[in-house]
Amino acid sequence: MNDSHLVLLAHGSKNPTWRMPFDALLEELRQGVGEDRVHLAYLQMTGPSLTTVVQGLASQGAKTIRILPLLMAAGTHAYEDIPSEVESLRELNPGVSVEILPPIGANPRFRSLMREIVKESL
Repeated sequence: MNDSHLVLLAHGSKNPTWRMPFDALLEELRQGVGEDRVHLAYLQMTGPSLTTVVQGLASQGAKTIRILPLLMAAGTHAYEDIPSEVESLRELNPGVSVEILPPIGANPRFRSLMREIVKESL
């Protein structure tokens, strides 16, 4: 197992069809970078949870885990919920570096792509 991993962290929904685009994205990414390097977790209402994924990776020898919140904006989840959960995970896994990346919506390239899509939609 590679010791560096990326966890895509989506919000979650009770509706099972909601996760289809995330599952498709995960599959596409895994084909490009490897089955064991990119993972998917959910904040709530569906699984696997962030704790389940990180604990599983840590138990398999992961040394570096980066979390990319698939959120449009930084709100309570980004400022409170995710950091709190990650702090607990760091305490449980002192030999593992767990880093939270900015939400994908904060990335200038993502915002640029959204602008392009909006302009095309007018």
